Amino acid sequence: MTKQVCIVGGGATGAGLLWCLAQDAGASANWTATLLHEDSELGGHSYTLPVQHNGKMLPIDIGVQLICPLMYPNVDLMLQTKDFATVRRTPFDLLKVACAFPRDPRTGDQRNWGNFPAYQSSTDPRFQILSPTMADDCQRFEQFMRYLSYAFLNVSLADYLRWNISNFAQVEWFVPHFIEPYMSIMNGYGASLLDQMTFKDLAPLFGGFQPLASLTEPGVGWQRFTDGSASWVRAMVTVAQAAMQTDVRLGAKVSAVWTESTGGHRVHVRWSESGQQMEGTFDKVVLTTDMWTNHELLDNSDNQALWNALYRYYVHKDLWSLLPGKCYVHTDRDILSPDLRDELETLQFTAYYAPLSNPPYYELRRTFTTYIQKNLLNDAAGDGLYVTMYGDEPTNDWHVPDPSKTVRAISWRHGMWVPSFMDGPKRSLHRAQGLGAIPYQGQMDTNVYFAGNNTTMDSEEGALVSAMVIAQYAFNVPYPLLPMPHATAIALFGLMYQVMFPLLDTQRIELLNTGTIA
Repeated sequence: MTKQVCIVGGGATGAGLLWCLAQDAGASANWTATLLHEDSELGGHSYTLPVQHNGKMLPIDIGVQLICPLMYPNVDLMLQTKDFATVRRTPFDLLKVACAFPRDPRTGDQRNWGNFPAYQSSTDPRFQILSPTMADDCQRFEQFMRYLSYAFLNVSLADYLRWNISNFAQVEWFVPHFIEPYMSIMNGYGASLLDQMTFKDLAPLFGGFQPLASLTEPGVGWQRFTDGSASWVRAMVTVAQAAMQTDVRLGAKVSAVWTESTGGHRVHVRWSESGQQMEGTFDKVVLTTDMWTNHELLDNSDNQALWNALYRYYVHKDLWSLLPGKCYVHTDRDILSPDLRDELETLQFTAYYAPLSNPPYYELRRTFTTYIQKNLLNDAAGDGLYVTMYGDEPTNDWHVPDPSKTVRAISWRHGMWVPSFMDGPKRSLHRAQGLGAIPYQGQMDTNVYFAGNNTTMDSEEGALVSAMVIAQYAFNVPYPLLPMPHATAIALFGLMYQVMFPLLDTQRIELLNTGTIA
């Protein structure tokens, strides 16, 4: 008799877990799956909004804008398999970044810069902040990143800047106008988190002779999903449905999850769908939603004993410092700084509308980043269409797109793209996981499991690898890309496994060698 698993969340993790189960003969034969997703379309943070603009339907990504094979090795390997031949990728080199600040309140001088030649002209009054001295500071930082950062992998960027403050001629301007904006872009907007960024996180981006990220030249080595990131999520579900009995229910908003205290410890899930309340009972449930949502789902009257005894110590929202955010798809050109409207860049970090009267003369929290779609899509039909992302829920005094020119606005909660963010809660969460491959003494038999990029790192790679880890831990499914993986992919899988389930050295070696733990 087959068992039943319910996967809550139809983003990259939920779809990835479904795909992992379907790839394994034992799992696909012994389990049937129900996938519950709140929205009417699959995607989650990988949601793609089709927008009719300038006579063409354009795939506009709400969250994921670009991917990188070097940083996303498991995603890259999956997309190389024949099952995903329909998921198209477009190379995207020359990632052009621009930063626009308020004018200097003392002099009225414009303060802007970009990492490409057109925005680095010494004769253009807009770019005087990139003085020869400031350019030297940028070069000094990048030379360290390129040649020496690998010797300081566990050092935070904040500590490095404190220790090396004398090495920068204009550190009081260099950090808030170059380092913090670039880190804010990478971390989810509105927060630089210099104390949590280590060179272990940054070296793969800034290192090498053709860096993925740079203050002084366009980044290279990127790709985008030609038809939007949701095309990948949909493909994973389609492949899984062909190999495994699966019920995909869209528009299904889950409100409560609880485990029976007796018998087989089956798990109940309550959700609403088409205006009706529904409930199902499953052998296992995997929550791929963010940790704040998981708190809301598990803290209910039917689950109170288990919440008080277990979940409140590991899942409580106060333990997880998630970042709020909001994304606007719009046609309001006035979102760009009035001092920087050439629209030559891929994305513009805009601090112009967040002025302060004291140095550095802007408030980082109220800044935002806008992706210029004609450049991102390399399609003239995208002219006049923008995606603007905020690192917080904007209030009435923030500069936001004109509502009459807004196509869609979406709020979300997210982590950071590096495993070190929320490291403590991530490494403790295994104590709230249901029984699996690495039990600990006194572990409760809940049959509830947690996956998603909150448990690893906030990226497509983190989402997929977390699904692979839970597939192995809870369903005994080996690493699904054997025998084809390269060293980076399997090493990252092993690293994320250790983040989610701290392992003994012997277990880690076995995992890296075989893709599973006996």
